[in-house]
Amino acid sequence: AYRWGATDSMKTQRKNAIEKILDEEYIQIKESGSIPALDNIIVKTLKDNGLLKYKEPRGVESAAYEIVLPPRNKEVEENAQNVLNTIRAHLLQKDKLIPIEPLVRKLRAPEFGISLMAIELFLGTFFSKYKDQIAVIKNYEKGQHRWEIVRISGDPIYQFVQKAEDYHTYFFELSPTQNRYLDELKKCIAWEREILPNVTKVEGTADVVLKWYGDLPRITKSVEKFRNKNIEKFLKALSKEEEARLLLFVSIPKSIGFDMPYTDWRENNVNELIKQVRSVVEECNNYAEIYVQKVIAKVGRIFNAKGATEKEIDEAIRSWYNSLAQHIKAHTFLSNDGALQKATVSDASVRDRFLEGLPKNMGLGPCLNWTEDLLSRYALEITLSKLSIESYKPTKKPLEPKELKVIEETKQELKEMISKFLRTKKITKEQLRDILLDIIGEICK
Repeated sequence: AYRWGATDSMKTQRKNAIEKILDEEYIQIKESGSIPALDNIIVKTLKDNGLLKYKEPRGVESAAYEIVLPPRNKEVEENAQNVLNTIRAHLLQKDKLIPIEPLVRKLRAPEFGISLMAIELFLGTFFSKYKDQIAVIKNYEKGQHRWEIVRISGDPIYQFVQKAEDYHTYFFELSPTQNRYLDELKKCIAWEREILPNVTKVEGTADVVLKWYGDLPRITKSVEKFRNKNIEKFLKALSKEEEARLLLFVSIPKSIGFDMPYTDWRENNVNELIKQVRSVVEECNNYAEIYVQKVIAKVGRIFNAKGATEKEIDEAIRSWYNSLAQHIKAHTFLSNDGALQKATVSDASVRDRFLEGLPKNMGLGPCLNWTEDLLSRYALEITLSKLSIESYKPTKKPLEPKELKVIEETKQELKEMISKFLRTKKITKEQLRDILLDIIGEICK
């Protein structure tokens, strides 16, 4: 029982050591006092073979080291260098599945004669530098060609070695130019977001890009015409479910008119590509505020605001309400009329009242969740509620049949006139609606 416990503990420490190698930019090692088992493993496998470069002290007993590949050329490091060169030569073969078993068998053979534990640590060291460029694939069911991509971490690397016959790798070369593209793309779209340590650079960058897209307001995603003609295609590319590498290196560049294969990119190509992406991102980031100003200006015109600032619009709204007869202000209105009354007397900001509260209470939702066509409807609803409030009378006689008939005839005549107007004039329904709103506002002054 004791031997099994010790074995399980050693396995855990080896896996933890591999995780530490994979996930930490600088590996912190305790060098005096009671040294943890996983630090001893790293020291024996990496530090003693010249694979760690001292960076800085960490407290009294510890220090930070950086993994270096290839190692410096010293006699004690020759075997480690040969091991890593053998791993490189085997795994960095492009565009084909590479079985791991022959590599493990070779490293176990007399030429190297290293233990399984050491192979695990050397593979962890290798993957710490190349995990952005290599996919590890497991044969899920032998003989049936069912494959799954395995995340590169401590436990899987332990399995790669212990059951090497079940695993293959696939190498995706990532050149310095492509590396810089990913750095610049992340910086351009969301510089403040960090890539999680347990994902590859390609996947992490894709996550950052897609998180930015997911956070965009609905109004931005629904716009049909931007100033930059590439934006619609760019957003469409992000809306698809694609493999991270395909999204970043093919779909995004193609969406902004950049068709050169990413394998041929040079520094000037990346500069131009990032310049185009930055233009797209900036317009997307600013569109919501532009739309907000558009909505606020529309509300201001309905209430005859003298200027376009939120303060001037707020003053115009309150002035309108204060000018109403006392019996109107004393009445509690319902439905949309009640929503407008509530928004008018509230002490909240114009944005909170007329971009969030009022449209939500009118059943339209917050304005940043709209599609573009809802602005005209919102303006109409406000105008109609405003007129309804202004014309309220506490005692209202029911209309006589003759009066109802005149109203219906008038409505029909107006409909026919509008239909004829639309047929004979080059004007859209939305433009006509705005004209009618202005006329109604003037009549009811």
